[in-house]
Amino acid sequence: MAEFKDIKLIESDLDFLDGDFAIGASDEQHVEDIIRAYVGHYKEYPTLGVGIDLYVNSSGSQLELQRNINFQLESDGFTVNNVIVDQEGKVYLDAERI
Repeated sequence: MAEFKDIKLIESDLDFLDGDFAIGASDEQHVEDIIRAYVGHYKEYPTLGVGIDLYVNSSGSQLELQRNINFQLESDGFTVNNVIVDQEGKVYLDAERI
């Protein structure tokens, strides 16, 4: 399997190396971006995004959030082995790019 690379981010800011953009493995970054992004956030892929902020403090939506994360990541080429959302809203994810 080929390793996907992209411009690295540090807390939503660009990372630099020797005066240029730092490049590195990007699967974890892509997963985080998909989970944080809202539907419509990416012009090229208007249906991509979970919008996890929409689920904060909403009771009983853990299963809906799990299904949405699973669907969105599989749509982006990941195999999702397990998604768990606990009562505090923390997401535990086991996924890998196909």
